[in-house]
Amino acid sequence: MKKKAFFWVGILVSFLFLYLFLFGLNFNFQGKKVAYPGVDFGEVGKAMGSANYFYILPYYILYMLVFAIRAARWRYFMEPIKKISFSSLLSVTFIGFMGNCIFPARAGEVVRPVLIGMKEKVSKSASFATIVVERVFDMVTLLLFSGLILIFFHFPSDFEAGIGKSLRAAGIGIAVMTLLLIIFLILLKEKTGQVLRIIKKIFSVFPEALGNRLIKFVESFIDGLGILSNFKNLTVAALLSISLWIVLAMSTYVMLPAFGIKLPLSSGFLIIVINALGVAIPSSPGFIGVYQVSIEIALKIMNVTDISNSKSYAITLWALNMIFTIAIGMFFLWKENLTFKDIRESGKEPELKS
Repeated sequence: MKKKAFFWVGILVSFLFLYLFLFGLNFNFQGKKVAYPGVDFGEVGKAMGSANYFYILPYYILYMLVFAIRAARWRYFMEPIKKISFSSLLSVTFIGFMGNCIFPARAGEVVRPVLIGMKEKVSKSASFATIVVERVFDMVTLLLFSGLILIFFHFPSDFEAGIGKSLRAAGIGIAVMTLLLIIFLILLKEKTGQVLRIIKKIFSVFPEALGNRLIKFVESFIDGLGILSNFKNLTVAALLSISLWIVLAMSTYVMLPAFGIKLPLSSGFLIIVINALGVAIPSSPGFIGVYQVSIEIALKIMNVTDISNSKSYAITLWALNMIFTIAIGMFFLWKENLTFKDIRESGKEPELKS
């Protein structure tokens, strides 16, 4: 019942954001009129028709590299459990991300540990713990980039004059929060017993069922922190995490000239940060609506005034991601002799037991 409710909430959120993207919205905020323009289908059609699609080639090269880095990093996370080949992890990575595109509630995040557990005969609980740790590494890296962008990014003058100082302060706050999070992770690994006792006391204020689920999640996460016991693996995983988001930023940047959008290279980082925040909102499979609006907001912040080009870029970037991820995911699905039913059932698995 909860999963169905979550699914329909996501559908509703995507519908609202898609409506906003397509038809726009006008409202008053603190006495000022704010307009979010909708799509002029004729102008967007012209913009997409005149775009230089040569840039798709370098875009897909970089986007493929993103998945390769993810698989390589996952290999280091899995190493304390079992040494698994890069090709095996790459295929499951693509299948999992395809699951995020076509199934609700980010089912691909559960699909990946279940499939690798089945394929490599390893504990699904331990595999799931590596996915949790992977997401924490992504979050820490994203926070780091967010802080650096807010501190050092040169926003347009009118935007800078408005809330520039607040953004700088927020950037410093995020940077400090990232440092504290890293310290907490180290303490969690080095002083596991003491930290876990404190966490259990904190979670005791929640209803018993919820508190137990949260504690179980933390324990799974601690299992995945095995990588922190190996300084070499930790260092390589951290460098791969930074590389991952740099390549992702470059991939978003390389498609901008296709629509005549001229921005500095640093704009790619702002786009991925805001887009990551957007797709974190519960939404439909494929992040419909929230993806496009977050991209357009990033371009708006950077003073891109051509609405048709902005919307065309947002639509094209989303379509390229979906087409590539689903197509390659289906190829590996066929290669692994799996079906959509297998994926759907693995994504529903309630308990990740060995």
